[in-house]
Amino acid sequence: MENKQKASTFRAFFVVGGAYASYTIGAGFASGNEVIQFAGSFGIPGAFIAVLCAVIMNAYFCASAYKVGQSQSFARNRDVYEFFTGSKIVAWIFDVFVILFVLGIFATMFSGAGSMINQFLGLPQFAGSIILGIIAAVVVFGGFKRVENVLGYAGIIIIAFIVIVGIISLFHPNSSFDQSAPVVQMVQEGAIWQANMFGLLGLDWPTNPVINGFIYSGVCLIVCIPFIVALGRSSTNDTKQAIGSGIFSGIFFGVGFLLCLIILLANFNYVVDPASGSMFPIPALAAIQGLFGGGVGGAYMVILIIGIFTTVTGYLWLLTERVFGETKNYKSNIFTAVLMVFGVVLGSVLPFSAMVNFLWPISGFVGVIFVIFMIVRDIRGMGKKDSDSKAA
Repeated sequence: MENKQKASTFRAFFVVGGAYASYTIGAGFASGNEVIQFAGSFGIPGAFIAVLCAVIMNAYFCASAYKVGQSQSFARNRDVYEFFTGSKIVAWIFDVFVILFVLGIFATMFSGAGSMINQFLGLPQFAGSIILGIIAAVVVFGGFKRVENVLGYAGIIIIAFIVIVGIISLFHPNSSFDQSAPVVQMVQEGAIWQANMFGLLGLDWPTNPVINGFIYSGVCLIVCIPFIVALGRSSTNDTKQAIGSGIFSGIFFGVGFLLCLIILLANFNYVVDPASGSMFPIPALAAIQGLFGGGVGGAYMVILIIGIFTTVTGYLWLLTERVFGETKNYKSNIFTAVLMVFGVVLGSVLPFSAMVNFLWPISGFVGVIFVIFMIVRDIRGMGKKDSDSKAA
């Protein structure tokens, strides 16, 4: 009986951790751009230090949110922010920021699609943005949310692809970490982007792998905290299971992060565009295409496009339902059309790497602030338990 219970517990660890990894490792992650900017740009061993910090922070906030999910039931997703911050005003600020950031990601996905088509097929950037916009509009206007749910498995496919290619890269004769030797110098020369929250503020503040590892985790947290709390409801009311699931969530995310880094750093010669001397906007695609050829590269491009498509349609539904609720009418359709035009226009002109470099550090910094609220609440909760036990 005890062995069955242990097996069930470990199964829950894997299920919850896998669901979290699938949710967070999406098209933006799999492009390799944000992975290089937050970790790979430090070279070795700095990149691996950033991964370790990201794993620690992911494990903590997942475990904390899972415990809340076990004990709390929220009428609205945004009530999660009020629970952790203890303030309606602060919760409202977080909620508004998330909506604005979602709009930014929405536009960035169009930019990513355009950059990918341009990089692989040589078509203008606006071509990919327009194609994505037309397909997404047809799906959303038609109400085919079931299609989106089916394509949601793209996250799992992306993870599997990264795991397989990452492992092969470790043993491939053309792969070598020596290729990543010039990374730091290229960052200094401006050929490689590096995420720097303080640089965006105009401050001469040296960044480092520890800071970037935590801030990258903040990016993962800020838009998916309601989802993480909801995952906690799927487990039993057991603190040990919440902590175990949190640890597995951090590890699964870290494995994907690490393998994507291996693909990029061990094949860095392919990541840099020889024509411009700068990093390709979709460096993971460039590395895979260079290592395995156009066939495997083309397959990965299709997977990335599906991942971008699911992200775009998901955010369209989120934003439209946030304004109009479940009711679909001509006003909601007009709103959706305006969002689509907004995404296509911005995605056609804004460079993908610059969008990631601007939006991601800001959101990550906000995510770190939210984690501080979580830590304070957890400490207060522990203090309350101690006082209650003494009173008893």
